[in-house]
Amino acid sequence: MTDQPQGLQRLLHMIPGYSGYQAMEQRRDADKALRTYLAQQFAGERQNLERLAQQVASRGRIEYSERIEQINQALTLFIARLDSAPRGYTGWFDAAPMTTTDLDQIYEFDAKLADSVPLLREQLAYAVTTFESGENLDDALHSLRHFVDNLNIQFDARQSFLARGRRD
Repeated sequence: MTDQPQGLQRLLHMIPGYSGYQAMEQRRDADKALRTYLAQQFAGERQNLERLAQQVASRGRIEYSERIEQINQALTLFIARLDSAPRGYTGWFDAAPMTTTDLDQIYEFDAKLADSVPLLREQLAYAVTTFESGENLDDALHSLRHFVDNLNIQFDARQSFLARGRRD
């Protein structure tokens, strides 16, 4: 019985393109795992935003509450899109499968998103510090909203790239 899996593997490797397909499938799995991890990291930062919202509400600063909620909704949308997007790229039998170079470009998009986690953390820390010091929170919230909107724009670019199959 132990020979059967080896025999099956040997047979599958005889199929033209299968080993490349298998490697691409592993990359698809890695792509999904990375996006799941990033979604969890961004969700952790969203909790910090929710804590800021609670602080604002507890101090009666309702003039900021709606703006914080809008930022929270945009961040929640981004996280959901990041976590639920399809795994990577076209499959083996599709008319125009992506190359490993294309996959490397997808990882570039994901690396940029990964680099955004600590930047979001900094944006949130600035907003909290500004609020706690009694300063006007308007600029910090404007900057935070712009940052979160850019996350969604970056993800749109990733999805557009996947839909086209290559970068123009």
